[in-house]
Amino acid sequence: MMKQTSAILVLGLLLAPVSRTGLPASAADKPSKLRIGISGHMFREIPDATAKQALETLRALIQTQTGFSSEFTIEDSIDKLSGELMKDKLDFVVLIGYEFAWAQQKHDKLRPLVIAVNRENQLYAHLIVREDAQVGKWADLQGKKLALPTGSRPHCRLLVERKCSAAGKTPASFFAKITTPENIEDALDDVVDGVVDAAVVDGFCLDCFKRRKPGRSAKLKGVLKSEVFPPPAIAYRPGALDEATVNRFRDDLVRTSQTDDGQRLLTLWKLTAFEPVPATYEKNLSAILKAYPPPKSK
Repeated sequence: MMKQTSAILVLGLLLAPVSRTGLPASAADKPSKLRIGISGHMFREIPDATAKQALETLRALIQTQTGFSSEFTIEDSIDKLSGELMKDKLDFVVLIGYEFAWAQQKHDKLRPLVIAVNRENQLYAHLIVREDAQVGKWADLQGKKLALPTGSRPHCRLLVERKCSAAGKTPASFFAKITTPENIEDALDDVVDGVVDAAVVDGFCLDCFKRRKPGRSAKLKGVLKSEVFPPPAIAYRPGALDEATVNRFRDDLVRTSQTDDGQRLLTLWKLTAFEPVPATYEKNLSAILKAYPPPKSK
């Protein structure tokens, strides 16, 4: 479940009691609730019962670690989430990397606190076909079969949606069939075996497949590699908390992987580290914003 739900848990590892004025909180002036906004797209393909369990786990974790009770706002509209953060109606929002780019375009004071990493802090999506396939570009796949594994990371889904949209179609109308194998390895095996014509997969998982199955991997080729996608971010509004508190939040999170308890929790949610925002993050945000602008409002 990295994938969509993992970034949510970032907050539970991090939050230390602070007042909404930015001063250290005493027992007398703790906020009654910590207000957390979460992108609803992180719960895509996750059953309602599983999502509810994830939120309750987070709620208990925050209560145990910080003494705060908490309330969650799950919202598909990134404009609404970021707007409520700017108006101090939310304390933090958890966003997919490209969603953060969209939000920051509209709210230039929005800032990333940390990024959530699963081994790599730069994400790619790859279009993979059989080595002998007569496919050289996306358009060559129209009317063919695509494997998009269950639980595919959001940047892979965004690539599929936008490439099909550029052809004036939805994914369902562009492809003859879209299969949903249980995992990426099954999806790539299906390409090798001719069950489907292509698969869109995450770069790190593709590298894992190459190491695990070099013989099968040799029967595949990449047709397209995406731009660099930025990883998920925890967003905040500068000025809502004092600088010392923000720095402490960031530093405590970065140190999470240095403790046994922290490593266990990271492993549980399929993360390897929480990292300071890299110097290249803003550049990657700008590039992804140009390649994948925000969807038009309906």
